[in-house]
Amino acid sequence: MNRSLAVVLLLLASAEALGAQQNFVLPVNLGNALNTNIPFASVRSRYQQWYSAADWQARSPRPIRVNTMQFKAGSTGMGVAGRQVEIEVTMANGPSVPSNVFEANLVAGRVLVFPRARITLPAPAPGSFPINIPFTSEFVWDGSSSVVADIRVWDNGNNNVSWTYDLEYDGSSPTAAMFRLWTVNNPSATTATFMSQGQGLTTRFFYNSALSVAYGAGCPGDGGFVPLAGTEGGRPVPGNNTWGQLLTRAPSQRQAMFYMGFSRTTWNGQPLPFDLGPIGAQGCEVLGEVLASATATTVGGGAGAGIARIPFPLPPTTSWVGLEVFSQWIVVDPNSPSGLLTVSNGLWHITGAN
Repeated sequence: MNRSLAVVLLLLASAEALGAQQNFVLPVNLGNALNTNIPFASVRSRYQQWYSAADWQARSPRPIRVNTMQFKAGSTGMGVAGRQVEIEVTMANGPSVPSNVFEANLVAGRVLVFPRARITLPAPAPGSFPINIPFTSEFVWDGSSSVVADIRVWDNGNNNVSWTYDLEYDGSSPTAAMFRLWTVNNPSATTATFMSQGQGLTTRFFYNSALSVAYGAGCPGDGGFVPLAGTEGGRPVPGNNTWGQLLTRAPSQRQAMFYMGFSRTTWNGQPLPFDLGPIGAQGCEVLGEVLASATATTVGGGAGAGIARIPFPLPPTTSWVGLEVFSQWIVVDPNSPSGLLTVSNGLWHITGAN
């Protein structure tokens, strides 16, 4: 491994660890706890719940990989146990304010987290979270957006006749931290008939913390291809000897520099991103602090076919779990529009225990 990257690992290993929750409940502040049977025990429907970015940031200061959601029982304990409800759940990073157009609220990072299937509803004991939805695919929250859960109820378990199954919902959130919107009798509806600000089911999310998230944008190189920064070999967790940095869609047979640092806002007192236009690379930016670097030669044939790898085995220490580093690739590219170079997107790496 390049010596400067080894220095980063030493800094990580000696730094103070940051704690990481593995589950949290929203809303942060419950305004008025009421009971509802929507959406699971109502009729067939399409239902969305919007959660504010502020509430997510209050529970997690960085992006996370969400793997399960649960809904809290209401105060009455009323509900028929054992009925099977057929649902489908999609999650996405959402808009700053939701609209009544369902698809417009699924802005980015959309994932079908629970394909169409039946779940069995147990008795809704007060204080419990009886509805448990384990994801087949994780949803990655980007760390800054609102979040939308899109729930389609294909069969309510009672021949499409509404029945009692009380769940807790916030009837008047003091900060409008949630919205709920829905349309009945049509799981494929495109617009919501009902939309309530400051209302939503009390929800518990379970998550894992280790991930790498793309941020910023690269600039075109040879053939108009924008290089893509990624990783391989699993997640950034202690002891992962196969983890590494991967560059694709790059010009081939070119020198590429990979760099990383601890900030994406400043570098040597200068604000980031740093515009490379003054040196002739218009539209290209340095997206992170250049604290450590390594070089590689891209392999492959043709414009956009270049690939480069930097091995980055992680030491088996947990002392740096929760820390963050930022990285990017810069590639020498005389065939780029600037005649100088091309750069990739940035990656925000969050070290975690899982």
